[in-house]
Amino acid sequence: MSILSKLLRRSDEYLIEQVKRGNNQAYLEIFERYQKGVYNFSLGYCRRSEIATEITQECFLKLFSKASSFDGNKAFRPWFWSLVRNQCHDWYRKEKGSSLLLEDSLASEQSEGVLEDAPFLLLIQKIQQKRIWDIVQSLLPAERDALMLWLEELDYKEMALVLNKSPDAVKGLLKRAKQRFAKLWQEGEEQ
Repeated sequence: MSILSKLLRRSDEYLIEQVKRGNNQAYLEIFERYQKGVYNFSLGYCRRSEIATEITQECFLKLFSKASSFDGNKAFRPWFWSLVRNQCHDWYRKEKGSSLLLEDSLASEQSEGVLEDAPFLLLIQKIQQKRIWDIVQSLLPAERDALMLWLEELDYKEMALVLNKSPDAVKGLLKRAKQRFAKLWQEGEEQ
């Protein structure tokens, strides 16, 4: 993003206020800013591309329907990521009782930026992706949430609002999540 576009970028709070007034262009701008992050966060829960896509769509539909309830005196990002987290938790609760077939859709997806004539590199990349998602799935739900929010570059205050914890508690939770991830990664390297 160029310096000029950063300076001229409208705030999320401004955009959501415009969405409340029916401005579809503002809604599209929010969608473009957050769509990839919401998809990745959702994928951390379900590990299935088609389900992550559905959850992402549901999140943005809910954003549109709940925009009027947004309190303009608060920050948008924690409010929105709480909505996303709750949507993922709702999906998880629905699926927890049924037997989930966690197919490895990552292995069947085309990887961007890898030459088709380099199958060995593609295979290594897919194995690493699968390993990363397996480790993320093995984290405690609160650790997974903290790690995914950190990857979306929320600060400690924003993460605290989303996770209903103090900033210090979030720092500790994130530290444990990173340490646990690193430990599980190292254990896999040693095998």
